[in-house]
Amino acid sequence: MHIIIDLTDAHTFPTVVRTFNQAFIAPLGGEWHGSWDALNDYLSWPEAEHYTLEFRGWHTCQGLTTDDRVMLASILADHPGIRALFPLPESDAAEQSASLQRWAADMRPLRWRLVEYSGVECLAASDLQAHEVDARIRALIDQGFHLAGARQGQTAVLRAHEGTPVPPWLSVFAERDLIGGLDAEHQNEDGPMDAERLVSCWQTEKAAQLLGLLKQDSSGLAAAQWRALNLSGEQAGQVLAVLDQVCTDLLYTLLLSLDGAAAAGGEQHTFEVRNEQGQNLSPCGELEAAAYALLMERQP
Repeated sequence: MHIIIDLTDAHTFPTVVRTFNQAFIAPLGGEWHGSWDALNDYLSWPEAEHYTLEFRGWHTCQGLTTDDRVMLASILADHPGIRALFPLPESDAAEQSASLQRWAADMRPLRWRLVEYSGVECLAASDLQAHEVDARIRALIDQGFHLAGARQGQTAVLRAHEGTPVPPWLSVFAERDLIGGLDAEHQNEDGPMDAERLVSCWQTEKAAQLLGLLKQDSSGLAAAQWRALNLSGEQAGQVLAVLDQVCTDLLYTLLLSLDGAAAAGGEQHTFEVRNEQGQNLSPCGELEAAAYALLMERQP
């Protein structure tokens, strides 16, 4: 559940109230009159345990005072199931830095988290002290990173990325790469193939296929179709995350079906997968165990 509350043209508080009603509260069967206590109650109305509120125009909204912003941030902090996004408007580096610093002052969370990306790879995730936030914002923007902020419960998150695609927030909150398997390790490469190494090899191949979509010199049909879509950075990140999940689910089903632990195409059979020395790779469910450990346990 993803709800967009566009405050771009909300120049007065009554306009803010009307925007909240139209985008969020009226579809739930309620009507907000501007009481913060009432809004706190309305945030609990959706049936979804987790949902996203995207506040467009937050940074330039004239209908919210500083006190209003701090109050709304504190209310959001009491709802850990809500992911609140605050996209930055298109502007120069100096204005973006100033907007993020004002946003940081509004949030006042108990914990700050910085998640850094280069392309599809999550480079690092670290805690920040409150007094460090402004300086890190300025430094990252000066280094050419694109920044955005979000909040979940008592934690505020700064996303910093360079290049494309733009990491979707689901990946950012999970602090993971956009493509699983980038860091897959092939154990005992000089020895005979075993179940864990087979899963790791397939994981590496899946990652290579998805990375190929992003390379301008890729000659495959899939890469050509990807380029023809002409996706924005945001769209590319979202689509890539979906493709990675689909490929991971398909690979997991394939490996389990080879182990006789899952059906493929409605049929379930028992197979033996042997290496070059004739050894059965999975006499007692080793392939299923390795697939779960490497493909499923690492997901958020």
